[in-house]
Amino acid sequence: MEAQNIVPNSSFEQVLQIPDDTSALANVVVDWFHGNQIKPLATHALAAEVNPNFALPNPLRYQSPRSGKSMLLYKTLGYQNMTQSLTDHRSYAATKLIRPIPNRAKVYAEFYINWHGYDCCRSEPKAFPGGQHGMLFTPDRPFENSAGIFAGNPQINTDTLLTDTVNWLKVSGTFISQERLEYIIIGNFFPSDQCKFIPPLTTGQYSGGEAFYFLEDVKVRILDPHVPDTLRVCYGDSAELIARGEENHAWALSINPSQILSRDSVFKFMPLSNTLLNFYGSFDTLQTYVIVDHFKLDLGEDTAVCAYEPFYLINPSQDADSSWWHGFGSADSLQIQESGWYSLSARKGGCLKTDSVHVELLYPEDYKLEDVESTCLGRSLQLKAKTLDHVDFHWNDGSTDSVLTVTEDGWYSISIAHPCGSIVDSLKVEFERCVCTFFLPDAFSPNGDGLNDVFKPVFKCNFDEYKLWIYNRWGQEVFKTIDPEQGWDGTDAPQGVYMFKIYYKGLNEEGMYVEDLIEESLSLIR
Repeated sequence: MEAQNIVPNSSFEQVLQIPDDTSALANVVVDWFHGNQIKPLATHALAAEVNPNFALPNPLRYQSPRSGKSMLLYKTLGYQNMTQSLTDHRSYAATKLIRPIPNRAKVYAEFYINWHGYDCCRSEPKAFPGGQHGMLFTPDRPFENSAGIFAGNPQINTDTLLTDTVNWLKVSGTFISQERLEYIIIGNFFPSDQCKFIPPLTTGQYSGGEAFYFLEDVKVRILDPHVPDTLRVCYGDSAELIARGEENHAWALSINPSQILSRDSVFKFMPLSNTLLNFYGSFDTLQTYVIVDHFKLDLGEDTAVCAYEPFYLINPSQDADSSWWHGFGSADSLQIQESGWYSLSARKGGCLKTDSVHVELLYPEDYKLEDVESTCLGRSLQLKAKTLDHVDFHWNDGSTDSVLTVTEDGWYSISIAHPCGSIVDSLKVEFERCVCTFFLPDAFSPNGDGLNDVFKPVFKCNFDEYKLWIYNRWGQEVFKTIDPEQGWDGTDAPQGVYMFKIYYKGLNEEGMYVEDLIEESLSLIR
């Protein structure tokens, strides 16, 4: 949970009237005022109702409010014309916080800015961008009786040169207060020679005038350290303590305060008795009293029982406020009529316990071997029986696992012993002889015309091993290769009938393991 935002009217939505571009801040926006003699301007999405020229966005005012309908506009740099140097003209927006920030508090702050992108004084587009953007916290109401720089070193600041008229830039940070603070003031607190900007004279891209930026969504939060005063846990459970809003963390037992148990923001431990803990933060020492409630809830181990015999779960917490889940009430015992998970919750004192147990009702007819699909010879199949506790398996080959891996044809049987008795089941396994699909030409003509000049088998398999032999009519080997991509061109061979053999093994197009030897004849034609 986030701490409270202590900035009033933080998005400038509460206005005394719909502002236009001539509306000064203090005259329009509730709770906000200007920090020096130059007044920030308030602008509003409904300004067109006052003057159509002030509708947002428009060619000279590129941006709509980031949230809601209102936003502020403040000056970061002055550049009065194309021949003069930068001036220290500034404007600042200020407000009093909803509640003061105490001394030595950790504070988080953020605000959003967007480049205005035009010269408000001369109504010219492309006014130059520049300046720094900061938030200064002060103990007293801020006001500088001049049009220049407000004196102070902002706790939150960025020197990022924002030239984007579309996207908002988040400026944020944290700091530790060094005194009681009641006000914030936002603007550029640095001299012009310490600010980034794009000079109009060197680029010609921007006009003179002044640099303006929109301001939206201001937040300030005090990050108070927080640990609970009291925490109740059940005996045997871990206690988890979380320190929020602190950079420095240390935990110790109050009876031994110098022995640090942990320096993490999240501290877990298992207390055996009531325990008082010290938490050492950045500024304070806090204490948490951990109360241990002794209560045990145990429904026992998961079990499997014969479905034909009555079985009851006993409520072990009859002296506590207990309830079975799924609408079974608070009965002292629960008869199990179907397989599943059964849960019981019970509260005693400050301790809430829940336990669950799985009960499987066993039926002899359930214990059958799962059907298997046939596969290729040379691969393996797994025969599976239903696996449960309290069940023994005996295959006809002597194996006692619930799964049997087989590689040969035949009948396989299993004897299954369980709480309801025993059952025997058998399954016949037959492996298929799988092959690779080939296109094998029965003739070719190596005459150099580019048609059927080479004898080469065409296939769709991935081979681990491949051999091709070609023999003449007298059985003499005339060609041999182990490269599936190499064929026989028959260049020096006479016309006639030849024999060939192909041996292969690998995977066919269906991913099945295949192995085979093919013997065919082939005609060489000239």
